[in-house]
Amino acid sequence: MDFDSMAKIGPGHRLGTGAVMVFDHTCCLVGITLNLIQFFARESCG
Repeated sequence: MDFDSMAKIGPGHRLGTGAVMVFDHTCCLVGITLNLIQFFARESCG
């Protein structure tokens, strides 16, 4: 997938930011969510 290929599909289709993560019951989802928010705010290119 790249931006040129997505443009051929039509307007409104674009690549975004995503992540797949798996957690067990011992993880603090609030802490993980805050960490992700801070990461994507800091690392975003735009």
